[in-house]
Amino acid sequence: MEINKIFLICIGIFCFFILPILLLLIKNKKVQKIVCGIVVSVYVLVLLIGVLGRIDIAKQNVKIDLDFSGEFASKPINFGFSHLATFDIVINLLMLIPIGTYFVFFNQNIKIWKVVLFSLLIGLGVGLCIETLQFILPVKRSVQLSDALFNSVSVLLGAMYGLLLILTIKRLKNR
Repeated sequence: MEINKIFLICIGIFCFFILPILLLLIKNKKVQKIVCGIVVSVYVLVLLIGVLGRIDIAKQNVKIDLDFSGEFASKPINFGFSHLATFDIVINLLMLIPIGTYFVFFNQNIKIWKVVLFSLLIGLGVGLCIETLQFILPVKRSVQLSDALFNSVSVLLGAMYGLLLILTIKRLKNR
């Protein structure tokens, strides 16, 4: 495995699993929300660069390439599941998990049914925004509305993970 993939896997593990636990250990709720806001902002920026361009990470440098050599709004819009590769499904199910996790961190006293509803709506909204940007901007990406559905599930998975972390940390603090 090349350094690029190993580095990305390590960053993913840190952002998806370790960082949320560290953030929940911050006692001051105001500081916790500020740090969560910064983390979410950086994550969304990296997500947009990853969706609209390409990030190459090597030992010596990081290269961000936004290739706008395509055509504006001239792509077919696909909706269906038969043409999807397993890799595409997995990526779309994983890429918005932090959004759901941090949504729960910002709204720790919200009822579970609202978490489910808002998570699905946020995921669908973000997914549709990503697909709209891929359609409108001249990037070499295909537009698949099924990705927006997988993004909704991704945010929901993140929210459930966030709830699990919050409950676990509260139980550990009460011992």
